[in-house]
Amino acid sequence: MKDDETRKGRFSHLGDFKKNSDGEYEYVGKTYELDCEVKPFKVKIAVLAAMLVASVIACGAIPAKGMTDTFYVMLPLLSEILAAAFLAYKIVAFIFAAYPVRAYAMQKTVKPIPIISCVAAATSLSRLVAYAIYNILNSANFELLYFTWLMLLNVTVVITAVYIAIAFKKNRWSLKESSSETNSDNE
Repeated sequence: MKDDETRKGRFSHLGDFKKNSDGEYEYVGKTYELDCEVKPFKVKIAVLAAMLVASVIACGAIPAKGMTDTFYVMLPLLSEILAAAFLAYKIVAFIFAAYPVRAYAMQKTVKPIPIISCVAAATSLSRLVAYAIYNILNSANFELLYFTWLMLLNVTVVITAVYIAIAFKKNRWSLKESSSETNSDNE
């Protein structure tokens, strides 16, 4: 491929890699750095993600009536599990990504995390509403203990998901130009 042509689509970031004098590829594209300390931020996000996933698993393990045989309670559960798993995947990808974060990794991991967090919170709330509707329709099967545990765990999921979204939105990411790119521009 010629140098003046640009790649588009899934492999567009490959144009940001150039061969150095040793013949090895080196990243010369844009990178992003956090305006706070990275290690405590990553630890905090990892703990919050672990709390969220543990709460979702615990919610799914509650043996209350209606949790396993009612489709309008099961659908929010499945969507909540998928959202939590996808959020955990993105957070793990962020934690193990190279720092400073490369531009293509920023688009694939950091940018979607607040949105996925809000989806996880919304699916958790929808599950709680669906289970409340089930209990209203089937008042003879109402189990206060299970409903209370489910409510507390879902509130934990919502709070941790919203806190993750706020943490990623609140912290500023500074754009840094690669030194190799600026050196090649000066020549």
